[in-house]
Formats: sequence, C-alpha cells, structure tokens
Amino acid sequence: MDAGNYRWSSHRAYLGQDSLVKIETAVVLGEFANSVGKARLAYLKFIAAGKDGGHQSDYYDVRDQRFLGDERFVEKLGGRIQGDREIAVPAPRVKFSELLRMTAAVYGASEKELSQAGRQRKWVKARSMLVYLGREWGRVSVKELGRRLHRDPSIISRLYSTYVADRDPIKERLLAQQLRR
Repeated sequence: MDAGNYRWSSHRAYLGQDSLVKIETAVVLGEFANSVGKARLAYLKFIAAGKDGGHQSDYYDVRDQRFLGDERFVEKLGGRIQGDREIAVPAPRVKFSELLRMTAAVYGASEKELSQAGRQRKWVKARSMLVYLGREWGRVSVKELGRRLHRDPSIISRLYSTYVADRDPIKERLLAQQLRR
C-alpha cells in the first residue's frame, strides 16, 4: 500500500499536501535538508529506499510504548528517565506450544479443548488468558493466534480485551513460576 493512500498516514503532510493528519513537519524535514523543497525530495528518497526492506517485524516488537529498540536499548533509556516506566519490559519469549500446554494444565483442560474450533463457553476464560499470554509472553501475532486457535482474528482481539479487563494475577504468577523451573 502506498503511504499516501492510507487515510491516517502523515506522508501527505510531509509532502505539503492536504492531509487528515495535522502535524508539524519542520523538525523532521529539517533532518533531511535546510530547504523545504530539498528536504521533501530527500524524504521521498528515504521512503522509497525503505519500501525495498519489506516488512520488518522488529518494529512491531513493542517493549515500552515510548521507545523503539531492543531490550538493552530500552533498559538503557529507561534508566535515564526519571519516574516510573510506562510499560514494563515483557517476560522472556515463550513458545506458544508451551503456553498452550501450561494454560490447559492450570485450567484443567486438554490442549485440544482450548485450541479446537467451536463455542465451548466453559473454556472462554482459559482461551482469553492463552490469547493474552500468547501476545504478551509469546509475542505471537493476532493472525497466528487465530490460525492456531481456529478463530477469526477479531475474536482473538475480543478474547485479549476480555482477559485484560479481568486478569488473573494468581494464575499468571503460577505460570511464571513454572516457566522459571
């Protein structure tokens, strides 16, 4: 998709065109060149060069909403900033198969019961927790969770929200302790 065609992209604003996104572009464009015209051309070259890179999943590996970088970088920056961190660094990466096994055990379910298609209301809380842990601890995409749990991605998002609204810290601690063993 061309960035200029995406409704909420700031791309058009950087090019001096009408945009729904209202931002101050001078600081960013100033990093490219001293004159606006040259800066916009350099910006376009920069964007074109990035298109060849394809999807870069490391840009989506969120650790702290304020920083973009690996865990060491986030920790280094976090140490320089006064006050509480916005978001804690996530738990170490855990394979989804391990999360499925452990969540099933904690809820007294089988792995098949949690991952098979169908509407078994009995397992909604367990599935919700599994989706949450899959995203937070396993860093599994919504699409991949949908595939593994035989659910539409919109359902995965709903399960995630359901769990966030009513988290079970006791079960989470139990699973975290099991992971450390």
